[in-house]
Amino acid sequence: MIDSAPTEPKPPQHDEPAIIELTGLKCPLPVLKLARYARQLARPAIAQVITDDPKAPEDIQHFCRENAHVLINQVEDKESTSPTRTLSDIHFFADQTLAGTKIE
Repeated sequence: MIDSAPTEPKPPQHDEPAIIELTGLKCPLPVLKLARYARQLARPAIAQVITDDPKAPEDIQHFCRENAHVLINQVEDKESTSPTRTLSDIHFFADQTLAGTKIE
């Protein structure tokens, strides 16, 4: 039996983003795990979130809007096989001074 549990975020090396692997989880678990991992990241930080749940991209967009994080980029991984993976790059600020600020 293969353990499909998500791994803990990999700490960034130098200026590389942290990698948060959330494949194999179904809604609402990817965004709940993302919220937990976001609290653990040293700030400021950029993280790449990898998901394969079809609802995760929209949930991550909402999570970023509600928590004043910036979704830098979100794309489907064209090289992945079914189910399609989504890669989301998120900027987590050092503090929440932007909370409530509309960022477009």
